[in-house]
Amino acid sequence: MKSTSLLHCRLAPAFIGLVLAAPSAGAAVYVVGTGSGCTHATVQAAINAAQANPGADTVRITRSQTWTAQELQVDTSQELSLVGGFDTCTTSEPSGMTTLSGAGGNPRQVLRVSMPGGGVVRLQHLMIRDADPSSDADGGGIYFSGNGVLELSDTSVIQNQAGYGAGIYARGTGHDARLVFGENVIVGFNTARHSGGGVYVHGIREFRMHAPGSVIMWNMAQGIGGGGYGGGLMVLSNGIAAAAYIGSGQPGLGSIVSNTAVYGGGVAVVGDDPGGATTVISSFASIRLQQTVADAPAGVRDNVASQRGGGLYLRPYADFDDTVSTDVWLFNTELEANTAPVGAAIYSDSSGDAPSSILINDPSSFPGGAGACQSGQDVCDRSGQAGRRGDDARGGRTQLPALSATGSPGLRNQHQLPRGHLSD
Repeated sequence: MKSTSLLHCRLAPAFIGLVLAAPSAGAAVYVVGTGSGCTHATVQAAINAAQANPGADTVRITRSQTWTAQELQVDTSQELSLVGGFDTCTTSEPSGMTTLSGAGGNPRQVLRVSMPGGGVVRLQHLMIRDADPSSDADGGGIYFSGNGVLELSDTSVIQNQAGYGAGIYARGTGHDARLVFGENVIVGFNTARHSGGGVYVHGIREFRMHAPGSVIMWNMAQGIGGGGYGGGLMVLSNGIAAAAYIGSGQPGLGSIVSNTAVYGGGVAVVGDDPGGATTVISSFASIRLQQTVADAPAGVRDNVASQRGGGLYLRPYADFDDTVSTDVWLFNTELEANTAPVGAAIYSDSSGDAPSSILINDPSSFPGGAGACQSGQDVCDRSGQAGRRGDDARGGRTQLPALSATGSPGLRNQHQLPRGHLSD
């Protein structure tokens, strides 16, 4: 009897591993690491197994080692979760983060995600770092393309380099492409040689960062040889519309903080040529900043542009048949301590007939509203003195230390705001 029990104990971890990884018509769990209960020795091998199995699969990655020289590829139309932070292969819940590093490997992205036919890929409890692909490459830490959904939570993307989108480059190929940050996502200390230091969204219909604790900070868009747009975030449309929805971020810190670029130290919202001489295209690129956590306005702070738009920069596009407008909505937002020679808070450029709009504290633009400040005090200047612009019953609060609008046809906050500089 004693020997039977001992044999059962010895076989249990191996049996559990076989059950977790057994191919089935449903979901499966694959565990990466060394030792008892592991199903795969490498992350890529587990990803390959998950992609071959129908259903919503999970790859668990232990944190007992740093996974270096990573150049992972996901190509799926299913649901796949990559979850780190497990102490061992038999641990049931994550207790930290697993590091996926490109150090010591080829000059490529740490993770490439392709979902041309849709799908959902989730990244949880991971630290993705040390990518250094070629000088003109799209994406450093993560490159995402397709018409599916990429979701991050409890994940950091740090210290990566690339030509464009050093932290994350996300390119939509259809109208269902989405990039979503859940709680506690940090994109920081990344350097783009050209544009999009932290996050670069190109034709992504929805990039959403509303969950608490997430922030884009200390990234740089160098503008080597041209460009230099969007130190923290670059939003680009050249055909498919692109929109970013940014919330409160980390209370006391902000949402987009201490980034650097040539144009748009914090954020650049840009329209570009859709191409195609036989088609007429009308599209837009936009960002909506709003308070999503009580007593914590959305914050664009301490960003620096060497030319224009310390906090935000807008540049639409127009030619003889195509237009791409650029728009900013602000509700309960603080644009504070940003720096630029022109337009420290916001610089709004123009391009022929293409409009740039800045809508401030317009309740119709934010269904459900955001957290309210004192009623009737909907715009505050840098010193915190209240002023009224429009008649917002929710009492939204927005700070505008300095704004420049050059040739912009649509600066408005329910009423038309003056063109030129807005400052204290």
